[in-house]
Amino acid sequence: MEAIIRERSKALFEKVKAYREHMHRNPELSYQEFETMEYVADQLAKIGIPFEKGVAGTGVVAIIRNDQHAMDQSCVGLRSELDALPIYEQNNCAYTSRIEG
Repeated sequence: MEAIIRERSKALFEKVKAYREHMHRNPELSYQEFETMEYVADQLAKIGIPFEKGVAGTGVVAIIRNDQHAMDQSCVGLRSELDALPIYEQNNCAYTSRIEG
């Protein structure tokens, strides 16, 4: 099982890295994450995960189920905050923020 997880993780690494770099290049402050919300919704739609956007203004809620999911089964909840901090970035990497401050 560990080998399967490692293989699948390696296969997804570049895609997940691209998500992170996009988010870092395009930061938005709290309660202003409208483009971030659209980006997350677009990515979920591309992989066929149903979602609701606009939750509490800029939130996205999705439920990821496996084919055998039953309502009485255990599940895992994930939560992520995607807002930026109002700081000046001082690094010079390929995915440096495009937005000053």
